[in-house]
Amino acid sequence: MMRRNFSILWSLILAIVFISGCSTNDLDPDSSSVTTANIQIYNENNLIKEENVEIDEQSVLLDVLQREFEVEVTEDGFITSIEGYDQNKEKSKYWLYTVNDEMPSVGVNDYIIQDQDQIVLELKVITE
Repeated sequence: MMRRNFSILWSLILAIVFISGCSTNDLDPDSSSVTTANIQIYNENNLIKEENVEIDEQSVLLDVLQREFEVEVTEDGFITSIEGYDQNKEKSKYWLYTVNDEMPSVGVNDYIIQDQDQIVLELKVITE
């Protein structure tokens, strides 16, 4: 009888060890969802500030800008000021941005940052 109980106990221990060994490890470094981007802020051709930021996947540029910099925006998501540098309608001076040397077709409130993006925001005069 004691031998039978010992066999059952031993079988249960082996089953538990076997089942726990089948679990997956979610800490795989290759499955990381953290990305990095470089953000540069210019007033005309003068660099105001530059940051290398770590962000989660699917991060919206405007959210990251508001977290990392002093930013003011309109209700529509247009940037009016960064780090105290304001747009000036009378002088046609506005904030524009490029990503990897290209102007995106969406505003900063819709742009999803990709890993290794080089983002430049520049306050400059717009001429027609």
